[in-house]
Amino acid sequence: MGQLTKSPNSAVGTRLETDLTPASDRQIFDELEALFLSFGTDAERLGQKRVALYVDACRGEPVWAVRKGIEKVRKGRDDGKTTDFLPSTQRVAREVRGESDWARQREENAARMRRIAAENAAAIEEAKTARTPTGEEAKAAVDRFLRSSRMIKEEEASR
Repeated sequence: MGQLTKSPNSAVGTRLETDLTPASDRQIFDELEALFLSFGTDAERLGQKRVALYVDACRGEPVWAVRKGIEKVRKGRDDGKTTDFLPSTQRVAREVRGESDWARQREENAARMRRIAAENAAAIEEAKTARTPTGEEAKAAVDRFLRSSRMIKEEEASR
């Protein structure tokens, strides 16, 4: 009886994962079998073309997201939709994508943080290697600036 609600090759657990490796068509089909059986049908009765549509709707998603999304639809926890009929491919795809969206967002944020950290490290290295003027050079530059600003003020006052 346990085989009806759980796929036989559960290589990946149903806990939240961060692996975004796309599931193979066979893995997706194995997960869809539980969905079909819970709605009183199977892949043979459903037909090869309709099964292919369901597989295509889940293609590109990780196996853990497919499993969790299908489980959500099967148990009726997807926005209060009816569980009387086999769900549409769009409904299944929406739930499966919803499960992996947070992992994709997390990966994008991590990549952005790595890029910012690399830019900051480069800026720090550049600042370390930049030549800073010595005390005497800085004092001379300030004196030149003050002299030139005094001369400008004197010229303006003489006009």
